[in-house]
Amino acid sequence: GFKSGRFTELTDDELLSRIHTKTLGYMRCSRAAIPHMLKAGGGRIICIGGTAARSSGETTLPSGLGNAAVANFAKHLSDELAPKQILVNVIHPPMLRSGPFPERVAARAKSRGISLEEAEKTFAAPIGRVVEPEDIAGIAVFLASRQASAITGQTLAVDGGFSRGIVYYNGRRNPRKISLHKNLPTAVAASTVGYYVPLINNTTYTISVRVK
Repeated sequence: GFKSGRFTELTDDELLSRIHTKTLGYMRCSRAAIPHMLKAGGGRIICIGGTAARSSGETTLPSGLGNAAVANFAKHLSDELAPKQILVNVIHPPMLRSGPFPERVAARAKSRGISLEEAEKTFAAPIGRVVEPEDIAGIAVFLASRQASAITGQTLAVDGGFSRGIVYYNGRRNPRKISLHKNLPTAVAASTVGYYVPLINNTTYTISVRVK
């Protein structure tokens, strides 16, 4: 299986394991499916990549690398395929109650000296419960539906509120100068907002703006 750990503890192969498996896996599946979608006049490509793409952790670097690469690939692919009515999006789930979840709960209970019930509660999202596979399935069905026909190139965190960042993105292609949107929502008053501003030379800068 995949190995987690700190950068100084991992080999190159361990660091790249998820890129070789997950990222290349999505690339290969997409390459195989795209010709059929083109013949059909459109389609949907929905990638699942964990929330490690959005945050850092003590031992989550390999997962973060793989999932961030999936999001980057999906965005590039969405730009290429949007005119062909093939929509590409990514869903970011947290740790779900599936697959290795029981083992993760048991390991946390052992390491912290707590009960299994107490350990499971530590995986609960801000909504007060563990995110379930059905939560992800519902969003995937929506993204595959006609109601989502204008959504492409997006990464949607279905994580029960775990993600803490607030990012407003000025996504105009090749603007001639840096510009900041002046009509910020009142909900972000007196907060620091990050703007990612793409320039003509394709370099991306991050600008923090204090809104009063």
